[in-house]
Amino acid sequence: KPRGIVSSKNPAEGKTVFEEFPKYKNLNAVGRLDKESEGLLLLSNDGVITAVVTGENHTVEKEYEVTVREDISAWHIKKMEDGIVLDGKSTLPARGELIDSHTFRLILTEGRTHQIRRMADFLRLTIERLIRLRIGNITLTGLTSGKSRTLTEKEVLELKKLRNN
Repeated sequence: KPRGIVSSKNPAEGKTVFEEFPKYKNLNAVGRLDKESEGLLLLSNDGVITAVVTGENHTVEKEYEVTVREDISAWHIKKMEDGIVLDGKSTLPARGELIDSHTFRLILTEGRTHQIRRMADFLRLTIERLIRLRIGNITLTGLTSGKSRTLTEKEVLELKKLRNN
């Protein structure tokens, strides 16, 4: 999903991913990326995959690369890994990696609304770019912004296997 495109089907929110990719208009977004975020977005009509990725008991890893305006340190990463209280409840443990003084990777197993943006805000970090790189075994490898591809049978089966974990 390119930046500036919304994940919903509601054109009142802005240009939708379904306007960007009209051949997928009969599918649903599996999880969401806010308008200012970019990267991997699954579109599907498979309820099992939707439940695996977004259901109440989902623990599918989602990997993000985040660039912030401020300098970041191992302390910031540790705070995000340990969990930050949002809406009175701590986020689940995450895995983080410092890339450079303004960029880090974060792997989450939950997907609260605007979670990374809210965690960054708590740490007084201003996000300049947020890209989802991976959902489970599915990556952006070989895709440029605004491009799409169909999942392989193997990828679909691997995602579905995660429902039993």
